[in-house]
Amino acid sequence: MNSDGMGLLHRHLTRFIAIDVVLLILLLGSVGNSGQASLLLFYMLLGVVLIPLGIVSVIAMHRRTQGGVRLGIATLGFTGAAFLLLGIMGGIGYLSGNSSEILLPVVLGLLGVTTLRKIPTMRNQSYNMWY
Repeated sequence: MNSDGMGLLHRHLTRFIAIDVVLLILLLGSVGNSGQASLLLFYMLLGVVLIPLGIVSVIAMHRRTQGGVRLGIATLGFTGAAFLLLGIMGGIGYLSGNSSEILLPVVLGLLGVTTLRKIPTMRNQSYNMWY
């Protein structure tokens, strides 16, 4: 892949991380105060850890700083795992009869898998040499 292609890939990965962070903000902002205290604590911890990490990662990736790739990999890993876990929790809630929503857990699970699949791209030796 030529250098222009690597630039396109880099912009794609940076935008993907930014969109993941925005979706996480929207998702956590829509939770409200309903639910169990342990779930609310989990959501707050996700917000306190992942949102600043994502913002710092997007800035580092955009500026192409030295640790940007490692921050991007960490952000993709944690955010993907969070989306996957939220999807699984929603699916369990649907199966146990506590919730009638099935579409959101499925979409969150797919988003989590897609986010985790971006990590090998960022670990690619060609991408790291270009970065």
